[in-house]
Amino acid sequence: MKNKKKLILNILLIIFSCTFVISISYIVFSIYQYKKSENYYKNIKHKVVLDNDISGDSEDVIDEKLLKKSNISTEKILIYFKSRPPIKIDFKELKKINKDIKGWIYMPDSMINYPVVQGDDNSFYLHHLLDKSYSYPGTIFIDSESDPEFSQKNSIIYGHNMKNSTMFAALINYNNQDYYEKHPVLFYLTPEKNYRLDIYSGFVTHTSSKSYQVKFKDEKAYDSMLDSVINQSRFRSIIEKEDIDRTVTLSTCAYDFTNARYVLHCNLVEL
Repeated sequence: MKNKKKLILNILLIIFSCTFVISISYIVFSIYQYKKSENYYKNIKHKVVLDNDISGDSEDVIDEKLLKKSNISTEKILIYFKSRPPIKIDFKELKKINKDIKGWIYMPDSMINYPVVQGDDNSFYLHHLLDKSYSYPGTIFIDSESDPEFSQKNSIIYGHNMKNSTMFAALINYNNQDYYEKHPVLFYLTPEKNYRLDIYSGFVTHTSSKSYQVKFKDEKAYDSMLDSVINQSRFRSIIEKEDIDRTVTLSTCAYDFTNARYVLHCNLVEL
């Protein structure tokens, strides 16, 4: 009987030890993946991101309606709604690394400052870096069914919600009105054109919601989508519905329920 108890204890000890080793290994591997991705993109930014002096831009390029809106200070609006993005990108250098590169997404005063790719599917770049090496945080990417030039009424860009606040983790902050007022726009740069993404809605949703609709039979169907996402927004935007032409939807994971997503809807403005 004693031998049997001893055997059971030994088996339990082995199981516990194996579980502990596996858990520690997973934690170490996760930390390694986070640091690998963080350092990789830091080096990429050092090579291709250049400052773009916008200090000389005149105030008359600002939409006058924006200067009269909401709680965002005039100073902030003048900074964010300039005619040119505050950075420039060396796309020739990026293309040497990966021909799948389509653009660069940047949010002032945040960690969102990344290359954007488009693959043949929506799986590969979930866990591969720009150089196509494996890394859990992956790369920011455009939905494989979206036009990379954003000619559709709604185009989708995906990015992970990382625990170290990298990739698209900052999107969750739009649950707060104050964060929106400090970060009302993003910039999207391409080799041919530059765009401003004027944020008009953000909320937690599910993967089958209207937020992910990319094809519309007519203008009325698109209008219905706009009504739906604006009504669900967690913050009040200064962007009016009638000013919205084409939408770019940024999507990341949320943890409110199974398969939850946080989406941020933006009006695409060519600069």
